[in-house]
Amino acid sequence: MDFKGQGTTEYLIILAVVIVIALVVVGVLGFVPGIGGSTTEQQSAAYWRGASPFAVLEYDFDDTAYTFVLRNNTEQSLTLTEITLDGPTTAATALSVSDTVVGAGKTASVSGTYSTAGDDCTDLGDTKTFSYEASLTYNTANLTGKVQVGDRPLVGKCQN
Repeated sequence: MDFKGQGTTEYLIILAVVIVIALVVVGVLGFVPGIGGSTTEQQSAAYWRGASPFAVLEYDFDDTAYTFVLRNNTEQSLTLTEITLDGPTTAATALSVSDTVVGAGKTASVSGTYSTAGDDCTDLGDTKTFSYEASLTYNTANLTGKVQVGDRPLVGKCQN
């Protein structure tokens, strides 16, 4: 019997098995966002820093106040009209941002207060971490009410 190519076939099968095992390990350890586990604070920050049209460079929450530092990643001026957060104990809360105009490529700081009723920073007890699904509503020169929905939540620790 002639077994030409059998060694090559066995090698390719072993290589495929090793690659599959490596991908499973990487996914379980969470090195690839979206494959393993929940979003960490670092993954959240990395996603939001690169988001468009608004990048969220920094964000902070305590029992009654919030602060966002945003960058406009477009080539036109945008007017931010609302930030909506939805968390485990917070039902879609709209944060008023007083029609903040952010020039092309510029940064702006947005801060204010909100009701603590149902707020994750007061309801989570000792853990004091939050995970909010976020959307930003904004206007362009020609369109109003556009919405940027994040693919990743805003994750962090409450600053009490």
